Amino acid sequence: MAYLMSRLSASKQSLCMMLIMLPMWINFLLRTYAWMSILENNGFINQFFRSIGLISFLQSHFGYSLDYILLINTQGAIVLGMVYNFLPFMVLPIYTVLIKLDRKLIEAAQDLGAPTHLVFRRVIFPLSIPGVISGITMVFVPSVSTFVISQMLGSGKNLLVGDLIDLQFIDSNESMYAKLKSGAANYDVIVPSDYMAAKMIAEGMLMPLNYDNIPNFQNIDEEYRNADYDPENAYTVPYMLCTTGIIYNTTMVNKAPTSWADLWDPSMRAIS
Repeated sequence: MAYLMSRLSASKQSLCMMLIMLPMWINFLLRTYAWMSILENNGFINQFFRSIGLISFLQSHFGYSLDYILLINTQGAIVLGMVYNFLPFMVLPIYTVLIKLDRKLIEAAQDLGAPTHLVFRRVIFPLSIPGVISGITMVFVPSVSTFVISQMLGSGKNLLVGDLIDLQFIDSNESMYAKLKSGAANYDVIVPSDYMAAKMIAEGMLMPLNYDNIPNFQNIDEEYRNADYDPENAYTVPYMLCTTGIIYNTTMVNKAPTSWADLWDPSMRAIS
């Protein structure tokens, strides 16, 4: 692509440059969301396939059972998303080198009888190596650390290096639930909050505990056993106790607060 651009007139080169750079003005996540809309089971491409009768043809002649062609949540979708997002970082460095290339070298090779493919292989490509190396470096760094594309277009089923790093950091119950639900992560032990433990038990995401491996369970106070979300402690063991409260200065208020509503009670205002 960079070579073809370098062969065009100046005005057409400017147009191609604009077309390459234009998508970069849009946020990275928005561009990836756009591909989700295009590739999803009821997206633009599958709707087009239905309109031309391709899916019904596959169903009638080849026994195809689905009413869509699986495009999203595949390795191909991840590759497409990465190529689309990172292609400019490869094309532009090579293009920058090629437009500075001395045309007399190409003409000399042609005058000596070299065919087009040989001119490209022995003259143009070796001279464009600095741009190729620069492009590889610019593409490698973001592609090796990305995890958004694989999670959005691949549903987290195909792990990249960025996904493996991201899996080590879980910032909320919901983030942990999403990663476990997608099958992108598996853990022997997790520490969810009570409401998330209840949700995961109801969805069959937790395995029963083997108390032969937890001999110290008997040391846990009876008060903290058999919670409402796991009455027999079949799936969970109390790990920590967290509570919230109101701390107040007895010299600044007339009476002790008894509920959160006291925070908005005018009579509870600090004594001046």
